[in-house]
Amino acid sequence: MLRYRLLLALLSPAVWLWLWLRGRNEAGYRQRWGERLGLVRVTPGADYWIHGASLGELVAAKPLIDSLLSRDQRLLITTVTPAGSGYVQQQYGERVQHCYLPIDWPGAVKRFLKKAQPQRLVVLETELWPNLLAACHQRGIDVSYASARLTDNSVAGYQRFMSAKLLTRVLEPVRVIATQTEADKQRFESLGAPADKVVVTGNIKFDLALPAGFEEKRQALAAEFEGRTVLLAASTHEGEEAAIAESAKILREQIPNLLLVIAPRHQNRFDAVAESLVEAGFIIARRSQGMSCDASVQVYLADTLGELLNFYAVAEVAFVGGSLAPIGGHNVLEPALTETAVVVGPHLHEQPIAEALVEEGALLQAADEHALTVQCLTLLTSDKQRQRLIKKASRFLAANRGALKRTLDLIS
Repeated sequence: MLRYRLLLALLSPAVWLWLWLRGRNEAGYRQRWGERLGLVRVTPGADYWIHGASLGELVAAKPLIDSLLSRDQRLLITTVTPAGSGYVQQQYGERVQHCYLPIDWPGAVKRFLKKAQPQRLVVLETELWPNLLAACHQRGIDVSYASARLTDNSVAGYQRFMSAKLLTRVLEPVRVIATQTEADKQRFESLGAPADKVVVTGNIKFDLALPAGFEEKRQALAAEFEGRTVLLAASTHEGEEAAIAESAKILREQIPNLLLVIAPRHQNRFDAVAESLVEAGFIIARRSQGMSCDASVQVYLADTLGELLNFYAVAEVAFVGGSLAPIGGHNVLEPALTETAVVVGPHLHEQPIAEALVEEGALLQAADEHALTVQCLTLLTSDKQRQRLIKKASRFLAANRGALKRTLDLIS
């Protein structure tokens, strides 16, 4: 532990430099630095402290968070990224407390825990912070991991920077690690987690449910797009917007009323995406500015937070981003929930669920931009093809539910 703390001390300047440089593209990284040091304003004594590193983990954990709120549990939710912070504030508002996770320095962690005094910590997916976990153990804070997952690269990374002795010491006090798969269980055990504390419960993403008031919001959005055939490009990254916009231009020759809706993954890119589309000659409307979507609009920019599920619900076909660019893909269960046909690109190395759906024939995978255009055309013009994919995805979703109850039973 001493070597780890010395390494952190040496890297301290680099941490602040990293936050500052990230702030060039996303201003949130240059804000609320006091919280990174454990200087938080929260009411102590939360029943559950939920930590998700970024937006993806928090979206996936929505079934767990909603279930705990329905039981009148007091929640403190921490995250690392501004995108995750924005999602928590938009989605839950005053129903939860929220702040950034302190950097894993002993002083910052001590200040945070002295103020927050949570009863339990539930870490989503994968975050191993030695000082934080040791401090929780010293204070008697129950620690669990929910929907935990580890890739081979993650295992190699932890083993590169932490000794086997430190990893064993970090994981030993954790009460339970609820993993998504048997492979994840084996990877945690390879890091030193006691085998009797690692339990395969499945992925709580499968227990996602449509929120209250969903149908009313869907109908309102459908009315805005009335008369248009909607192709949604969701959670897109740099390069993907231009590619899908060019595909839509080709598709519009066969489907004149086609409307492309683009929902970029990161809010700090909203303005840049809008500018690039206008420069490319597209007529656009922006959701955030309340612009109407008349017949002349070619691209509708969904530049708001918390509405992606509604956009999935009004789209005939959805392309899920992070898969055409070499990112590794994003959550494909939301469009399965809204019964929307899905097409993805070739890069799915971070999404085993998407890979499984491809094998099940429940979504289409395109090898490149040309194939993506062809597959979108096939789905947009064939109700039979769309329904075939939707039915298979719905069956897959139903067959894998149940992880939420198993996880709640363990962490409670």
